[in-house]
Amino acid sequence: MLDEKNSIEIIVPKILVDAFKLLAKQKITHEGWTGRNTDRKAKNFVMCWLSEYAWKEVLGNKEIKYIHEGIYVGPVEYSPKSDFIVWEKDVKKSIGIRSRSYDQLSKYMEVSYPDDRLRVEKEIISDYIIICSIKDTLSGGVLVQFFGAIKRKDFLEKYENAEKKFSPINQENFRLLSLKEFSYELMSEKISAFDRRSN
Repeated sequence: MLDEKNSIEIIVPKILVDAFKLLAKQKITHEGWTGRNTDRKAKNFVMCWLSEYAWKEVLGNKEIKYIHEGIYVGPVEYSPKSDFIVWEKDVKKSIGIRSRSYDQLSKYMEVSYPDDRLRVEKEIISDYIIICSIKDTLSGGVLVQFFGAIKRKDFLEKYENAEKKFSPINQENFRLLSLKEFSYELMSEKISAFDRRSN
């Protein structure tokens, strides 16, 4: 069962949810996604953008200075390597956001990560990875809940021996890590430690 008391909640309004869904369809068409479940891929894009929007709200509410390169359309090799850049005592830090549907996260209590990224893109794994869930609201918006963070070093060590599974829906291999490895305390500590805009 998810510990919802220890989470940060952001509601994304319906107008933005609808805009992200439209943009996902355009991205699928523009980038020529074929041979995979395009409906699933579009949903994954939307979940990613919803979680990034919500994280911007968290940072903005705390007046933390950050860089977010935004939604990208085009060849993957030119896409941004970090979801977010922040600073801690003037030292640049990267943050990656992993999102999962509320139902899936609460059912399995596991965080999935693409196996190919861990094998061939270790150098671009962020300094901190944050996990959140995505849940539809009755108003047509979305509730994003951030549950915790893990440091890059711990993330790589844990995932090195993590269980590997093939997802028929996404048509790729994932490695699975228990949600318990992500710390609400670490996430809260870092939110407090990141440099503010006034610094």
